Amino acid sequence: MKYVAKFGIDGGVSHGFGLKESDYSEKEEIFELEIADDERAFAKAGILAYKLSKDSLSNPKNRRN
Repeated sequence: MKYVAKFGIDGGVSHGFGLKESDYSEKEEIFELEIADDERAFAKAGILAYKLSKDSLSNPKNRRN
């Protein structure tokens, strides 16, 4: 079974490194599971979101608490 996970990323300026990215971007990840299982798909999407957040620039001014 194929799944598509879409992530919204609040990024922006990374102070001190001189790098800039757009304030908001979206990324889609497509993944497959051998058996259709919504709970496993949700867990897999969470793992992908965690990895994506670690690889993205962050701007504390864009944080939504």
